[in-house]
Order: sequence, then structure tokens, then C-alpha cells
Amino acid sequence: MEQQKLTLWMIWGSMLMSLAVYGALPLLLAGETPNAETASSLAPILGLVALGLAVASVVLRRTLLDAPLAAGEIDPETPEGAQRIQVGFVVAWVLSEAVGIFGLVLWFLGRDTALLGGFLAASAVLLALHAPLASRQAKPASFEDLAAGRGKIG
Repeated sequence: MEQQKLTLWMIWGSMLMSLAVYGALPLLLAGETPNAETASSLAPILGLVALGLAVASVVLRRTLLDAPLAAGEIDPETPEGAQRIQVGFVVAWVLSEAVGIFGLVLWFLGRDTALLGGFLAASAVLLALHAPLASRQAKPASFEDLAAGRGKIG
């Protein structure tokens, strides 16, 4: 169980650090603007898609992880339960990471660091929202806890 938690934190931290790499790329690849007009026209579209991914990351984490844990459908002490927890987190993290990648795509198209920063910040906030906290991996202690509302996760 402890190994599983460490693995989740390592994956999460790696994804968060990749955002720092995306943010550093403009410093390494400075140059002329390829096509600022394309980037500015794609920004609202990718912004809407990113918003959809952000909502999907929250909904899917709650569907795949929070609700089944709260209902006692997942036992984090079993290998199968630990695997389901990992899948729930990784799905949320991948969707969150995609938001930052959209910012990187827009930067490559138009060299707009403000757009890149906005998308990276949104991605980092989503990753923080989906951090693998122990409280999000625990099963309710008893039926009484569930009935009293203490079994809810997240």
C-alpha cells in the first residue's frame, strides 16, 4: 500500500515537473514568430477544449475514484483496488496535463508566452486539485461513517 502511494506521488510529481519543462522551452527556443495570427485564432478554440478537459478531469476522477471509494466499491488494501485508484488518478492527471500541452502548441504557433503561461497555470491548478492525497485513497471506516457523511472523498 505504501509503495502504491509512493508510485502515485512519483507519477504526479513527474507530470507536474513536465509543466516546468514546457515553461522553460520558450527560453531555449527563442526565435521569430512563425504565425501569430494562427495562434490567436486557435486560442479560443483550444481554450474551450481545455475547459472541457478540465471539467472531464474532475467528473472522471469523481466517477472512477471518489464515488466508488465512498460507496465502498473499491478496497484500497487489495491489489485490484490499488490498481483502480491508480487508473482513476492517472486519467485525471492526463486530462489535466493536456491543458498545458495546448498552451505549448499555441506557443509554438505564435510565440505568445502569456498564452503559454495561462494554460500552464491552469494545468498546474488542475494537477494540484487531483493530488494523490491519502484522504482520496482511503475507504470509509464503517457504514455509520458513510451514513454520517464522513465517508465522502475529495
